[in-house]
Amino acid sequence: MTLPEHVRGGLGETARRFEEAGIAYQLGGSAMLRLSGFDIAVGDIDVVVAWADRDAVVEALEGLAIEEPPRAGPWRTDWLIRATLDTGTTTVGLDAMGGLALMIEGVLVRFPLTIERSVAVDRWDIPLAPLAHWYHIYRVHNPAKAAQIRQRLDLATVRKAARELSIPL
Repeated sequence: MTLPEHVRGGLGETARRFEEAGIAYQLGGSAMLRLSGFDIAVGDIDVVVAWADRDAVVEALEGLAIEEPPRAGPWRTDWLIRATLDTGTTTVGLDAMGGLALMIEGVLVRFPLTIERSVAVDRWDIPLAPLAHWYHIYRVHNPAKAAQIRQRLDLATVRKAARELSIPL
């Protein structure tokens, strides 16, 4: 699956800025699902970075519109920076999440900055978050996407990810 042009351009700009700043990240959300072969619409870019990299992310995104919305619903992420990337012909939103966490079944679950694999997008190697981890995020956040992911994961993989994340089975 390919990404929409504006998302691909924004992802390349994100990769460039983060690489220049030495910021490790993983791509999650719909763009990660699309690059993993799911026929899913992609509206923005979701990246996860280390909690301690907040200042570096702010600096790397300098010159972009930045806001920090409050936590809502199950989300317990330490910080979230939303920026708008100009791709030359259009714009795309970027959510940079530091210390990604949410409540799942009454447990605070912190998601590690783990790379499952990388995918080439234009000249960039884009690190993808583990699909099984995002399955557990989407169980709480977007059950329709969780159902699509679940079709690709065997029960052992789902359980292994739950154990890695300390989610009660």
